[in-house]
Amino acid sequence: MRGDQTKEAIGIGVTTHSPDTIQILPHMNRMKNGTWMMYNTSVYKDDSALKSNFMKHLKEIKVGETIGVKRTSSGDLHLFINGVDQGVAASNVPSPVYGVFELYFDVFKVTIVDH
Repeated sequence: MRGDQTKEAIGIGVTTHSPDTIQILPHMNRMKNGTWMMYNTSVYKDDSALKSNFMKHLKEIKVGETIGVKRTSSGDLHLFINGVDQGVAASNVPSPVYGVFELYFDVFKVTIVDH
């Protein structure tokens, strides 16, 4: 995913809820189960913070920079910034999961890519 402004307010993560059945909430971290999200510099499981100061502040993503999220076969969730693995954001994430990307405030444009 690529940001096209310097002061984006974004969230990225995964959910076990199918896009066909999910009820969209103002923020995905308000889901009561099955959702892992990264906002600002923190990682959330459902509506509770798991890790603080985990990564670069997502509002600092600039034009041409990339962010990504990956669930490994062992159930670890990793965040990538500009292709650099930021480490294990969460463990024991079940399968299957669906990608989630939140755009709000002054976000202008993103591009979703599959790698």
